[in-house]
Amino acid sequence: MSKSIQKQGEFTGRHMAIIMVSFFGVIITVNLTMAIFANTTWTGLVVKNSYVASQEFNGVLQQSRKQAALGWRGEISGSGKTVTFELHKPDGSEVAIGKVGVMFRRPATEVLDHMVELSHQTNGIYSGAIDLGPGNWTAEVNAELTGQSQWKMIYKIQVEEDGSFKPVSNNNNPVK
Repeated sequence: MSKSIQKQGEFTGRHMAIIMVSFFGVIITVNLTMAIFANTTWTGLVVKNSYVASQEFNGVLQQSRKQAALGWRGEISGSGKTVTFELHKPDGSEVAIGKVGVMFRRPATEVLDHMVELSHQTNGIYSGAIDLGPGNWTAEVNAELTGQSQWKMIYKIQVEEDGSFKPVSNNNNPVK
C-alpha cells in the first residue's frame, strides 16, 4: 500500500482551482456591477430618433439663423431660489412673449431634470421659483413668442452653494 504524502507548502490542483475560481469570480462581479450602473444611470440619449433628427437638421439650422438675425439678447440668472430671464430687442425694447419655460438638466443624469414656468414681471423680465443643487446645470429656455414661432436658447450655468448662478457660456447658440 502506498500512501500519498503531501509535503508542506506544495502547490496542488486544489490551490489552482481556488485561484481560478477567485480570479473569474472577481471579473464576473466587476462586470455585473458595471452593467448594473450602466443600466441605472444616464442613458446617453440626446435625441429619441437620430435618423429623424438628422432629417430635420437643415430646418433647425435655418430657424437658428433666423433667430440669430433678430439680434435679440436673452440673459438668465438666479439668486437664492429665484430664476430670472430677460429677453430684449437690440434697441432694448421688450419682446412680446406669451409663455416662457426653462428646462433645467444635469449634464450626466436625467433624474434631476425639471421644467420651470416663468411669469412676466416687467419690461421683458420673467421669473419663477427654483431650487437647484450646487454644481453644473444646463438651462434650456423656450419662449413662445406672441404671433410668431419660438425662441430657444441653451445656457450652461454653474450654481453656487447659496443657489445663485449666472451663465458660464451660451455662445448665443439656439437649441438644436
